[in-house]
Amino acid sequence: MPLASIFSKPIDIMNIEDIQSICKKLPSVTQDIKWGHDLAFSVGGKIFCVVALDESPISASFKVSDEEFDEITSLPGFKPAPYVENINGS
Repeated sequence: MPLASIFSKPIDIMNIEDIQSICKKLPSVTQDIKWGHDLAFSVGGKIFCVVALDESPISASFKVSDEEFDEITSLPGFKPAPYVENINGS
């Protein structure tokens, strides 16, 4: 299933409950608070999504494969994290 297909509405109008619902659809997902203020979703101890609980509007970072990167960043409300742009030499 393409990762983009799990997003029923643009990320920029989602709330915490929407993101929790999406992340918890994946098998074996756990969630906990990291760094005192971020909600992290993991599988097997590996974080794949971090939501900044202290930001408005809501902000979330997703770990995606190189193959999914262009697809995801083309969706409304999605953009690469600043550090990813630096890694890619942009």
